[in-house]
Amino acid sequence: MAYNNTNRDKLQDNWMEGLKRVVIAMSLLAILISSGVSIYQQWSSLRDARERNKIMENEMKKLKKDNFDLKRRIEYATSSAGLARKKVGNDFELVMPKPDIKITDSIEEKEIVKPYVIQWWEMFTK
Repeated sequence: MAYNNTNRDKLQDNWMEGLKRVVIAMSLLAILISSGVSIYQQWSSLRDARERNKIMENEMKKLKKDNFDLKRRIEYATSSAGLARKKVGNDFELVMPKPDIKITDSIEEKEIVKPYVIQWWEMFTK
């Protein structure tokens, strides 16, 4: 009488089929998670860039307004209405008004404060 192994073969085939499905499902899950993380990182960097652009645009508008005001003050100061003349001997001395605005060489970059969740996320994913 020959030994029949059909039940054992079927059990082994079912186990291998289940293992194959689990490996495929885990691989798909890993791909989906990594894609989701990548999409989130791109989205957050885009959002941060938009915030920085808005800040820079506001700074640029403010600087243009300040520049226009300073040009207007210079025109007034050099016009005949703005010149105060003192006679010194045979010559006239021009007295220029002192500007109220301090002009600095550098513009301070304002730091964008990120939420703690995003800071932790970036710390562990980068």
